[in-house]
Amino acid sequence: MRSQWDHLLDRIEALPSLPPVLLRVTTLLQDPRASTAMLARAILHDPALTADLLRLVNSSFYGFPRRITTVTEAVALLGGEAIRQLLLIAGVMNVLTRSETPGFSPSHLWVHSLATGVGAGLLARRAQRAQPEELVVAGLLHDVGKLVEFQIFPEEFAAALAVAREQDVSLQTAEQWLLGFTHTEAGHALAEKWRFPTRLAEVVATHHAPAQAREAPWDVAAIHVADALAQALHLGDNGTDAVPPLAEGTWDTLDLPQAMLEPLLEELDGQVRKTLTDAAGWLGAVSGLEDALDERALIVMDG
Repeated sequence: MRSQWDHLLDRIEALPSLPPVLLRVTTLLQDPRASTAMLARAILHDPALTADLLRLVNSSFYGFPRRITTVTEAVALLGGEAIRQLLLIAGVMNVLTRSETPGFSPSHLWVHSLATGVGAGLLARRAQRAQPEELVVAGLLHDVGKLVEFQIFPEEFAAALAVAREQDVSLQTAEQWLLGFTHTEAGHALAEKWRFPTRLAEVVATHHAPAQAREAPWDVAAIHVADALAQALHLGDNGTDAVPPLAEGTWDTLDLPQAMLEPLLEELDGQVRKTLTDAAGWLGAVSGLEDALDERALIVMDG
């Protein structure tokens, strides 16, 4: 008998491919002769993704003092790798969308993921790490495995959420009981299919077990901490009620003072509320979640 994991892999293989422009950009980034102008021309072949990209670059995620009007300028400011990851978000969201079900709302998960990304970006800035924007992207995609499970096994995933709440166990434990695998494993399978950048794929695979990270342990630790902070502040909803405990040694990996934790919580709360309008508009524009990412998202945040 074929396992549910085999069925998951078959369904992931059958999912639509990411936009050709993303594959072209990926190829160009591997070519040392590729210029900013070449990257921009590749992106411009997809007008919808071009519009999505410029919306996000001009949102309060980045806070540039003036409006960015061309893709060439966006690539020059953010760098090719950051641009590729932003295009990846658009591609994922356009493929992995479906209606809500009792106990789970993809739109509220996106708000939680946004809060996780913003929190990880704040940690990166406080630690003076390079390219904190890439951690925002990693936060937005860290729970993509939940969307995969919801897309392919909606009834089983909803049942796992209910079991986790009713029996006070982690979602990963409930997923293992009912599906035979977890959302981190499902997300990593998708990351391999869609050729996520290595560091991003590791965040997806290990954000609940940061000690397993090898390529990007600091990034994974930041997402792990920000995930817990977003849940503690009720910023969005990741499908579970409990605040996950921090894995041993995770805060030490960040090498930040404990005293900054409380002001960080206050800053994260304010920053996500400030960012939500811009982010919701962009997320809604690329995924058809316009209605779900406004009043109901704010209700969850006030809960």
